[in-house]
Amino acid sequence: MKQYRRTMTITFESDEWMDSPVLMEKFSSYLHDDGVSLVSAYHYGDVDDKDYGLREVKRVKSSYDILLNDKLAFTASYQFRARELCNELIENGWDAEYFERTEESTKTEWAEAPGSYAFVDSDEFDGTMTTETVYPSLLYKLDGVQLCTKILRNNDGSFSLVFQITKDIHSIADRKSIENSIVTVPAADMRAIKRIVVSVLERISDDVITHSVDCTTEILSSANYVCSKETIDLVMGEEE
Repeated sequence: MKQYRRTMTITFESDEWMDSPVLMEKFSSYLHDDGVSLVSAYHYGDVDDKDYGLREVKRVKSSYDILLNDKLAFTASYQFRARELCNELIENGWDAEYFERTEESTKTEWAEAPGSYAFVDSDEFDGTMTTETVYPSLLYKLDGVQLCTKILRNNDGSFSLVFQITKDIHSIADRKSIENSIVTVPAADMRAIKRIVVSVLERISDDVITHSVDCTTEILSSANYVCSKETIDLVMGEEE
């Protein structure tokens, strides 16, 4: 069995992204609000709203007070260290013991992006969202096509939207039909996801956003070739 794999990477750049120490957290939250939730590669089941946006986080900090003759002498950060100190003091004739002290605090903060894979509501898309594949993906059962989407912040500050479309095949005899399937079947969903991503990027950019596209198609264990402009325009055409 062979596999057709088409990878389209759209890279978005802006000279001035929002000046915020929680830019990715806000980006993840805004995407979630618009129907595209970032999840981890091993995510299973549905998404939970509490993993996105502003949330209250309760933290419990423990410390260990060491008493000598019933008077506070030291405070250790770890229980094992408090235990060691007490044992050493007792061996040297001191009346020593330790007690755990806890402090609770609550803080409102932005939730971290859970991952980089896109999870969408199937009711709004042609494909069926599933987490039972290797990575979260949209499935098009009638055609056997699978669309996996990643959204990444790159080291140079740009953002990448990566679409990977795959289809397992027994033969490449009808190559034209197979290529048409992996191009046209997920195209509408790819355009919808792209529109949402662009809309959110515009919210976090203080300047014009530019984009570039890289697209290749592979027949695994066979030849690779660059996607045609016509097939790229099925996703990008509305912006050309």
